[in-house]
Amino acid sequence: MTNKQDFRSADGLYSLVKSRYPDAFFTGKDLFSSGLFSNPSTTSIFYTFIAELYLSCQAAKPTRTHHLIQKLESKGKLLRSYTQNVDGLERRMGLESGGRGQGFKKRSTRNVELHGDLGRVRCVLCMKDYEASLEWVGMFRDGLAPDCPACIERSESAGSSFGC
Repeated sequence: MTNKQDFRSADGLYSLVKSRYPDAFFTGKDLFSSGLFSNPSTTSIFYTFIAELYLSCQAAKPTRTHHLIQKLESKGKLLRSYTQNVDGLERRMGLESGGRGQGFKKRSTRNVELHGDLGRVRCVLCMKDYEASLEWVGMFRDGLAPDCPACIERSESAGSSFGC
């Protein structure tokens, strides 16, 4: 997907997900709804969609606006940038976001990703977050979710304390 395509184009993400799940009925709005986590089949649809979106974002190139923001930052003129995009382009251009798993630092944060970014994966059970790995993205593309390393570790240490 290039910067000029959208989700709805013939080769867009919605069409790709529809082709993988031909019997499922969903709208573009549905793909961003927490209701997708109500059953395993719709959860698989979400994982596939989000993996394809991640890969598309990785292929995206910075725009002139991104270069302007970078220039303002390099000259010490940028107070703060706010983005609703989840593509991580600002970060890839050297404008690190507040947070990224460590919490928001008001004074030093120059870029605020209002909706997070697809470069991180968060466990819905323990809320631990990790950098997205290509292995995990591959699992998501197949409609599967990886096991959370923190949950596995906690489970194993709890099991050993019970003599398992």
